[in-house]
Amino acid sequence: MRQILSSFLCLHWAVAFAIPAFACIGGLYGIEAALGLIGIPATGEQIGAAGAGLAIPVAVALLLVAVLFCWASVELFIGDSDRPQGTESVVKAAFTAAGLMLSATLVAGTTADMDGVFVAVTIQMAALAACYVTCVGERLGNARLAAAARSNDSREAARAMAMGAARVYTRPRLAVLPSNHEGR
Repeated sequence: MRQILSSFLCLHWAVAFAIPAFACIGGLYGIEAALGLIGIPATGEQIGAAGAGLAIPVAVALLLVAVLFCWASVELFIGDSDRPQGTESVVKAAFTAAGLMLSATLVAGTTADMDGVFVAVTIQMAALAACYVTCVGERLGNARLAAAARSNDSREAARAMAMGAARVYTRPRLAVLPSNHEGR
């Protein structure tokens, strides 16, 4: 079964890492621009003279993460049910590489005494973690429905669909329960 939401989220992260990668190609000012794209205001003094030499390795690392997310997006969209472990390993590799890249940004920004690096990286990491949880949840939900559909027991498939429908139906109703009991 295709995982459309997970595929879209991976495509988003591919673009989110590719844009700063292309901004890094501009040398010292490219690293400033790339950091500015993720919300870290950096100056040339904070980056230092080594920043111009690090522009290409940083751009390559960002492009590698973007390619991993693009690969994961294609794998999730195609949805090869014969080898779900391959898709899962690509998704895990992409999210792990992104987490490592953001951690390296946090360490480098902290050592260079950049303002706002902790907040910006924390927001990016939280968004990355939320996307990973969404991808895992969609995969597990699809696996449960596929297992119920594969089994000859139609009662299990009907039960899984009824439970899903009940969750969707009761969620809005539970949110608007009356808070005062005037009749008592």
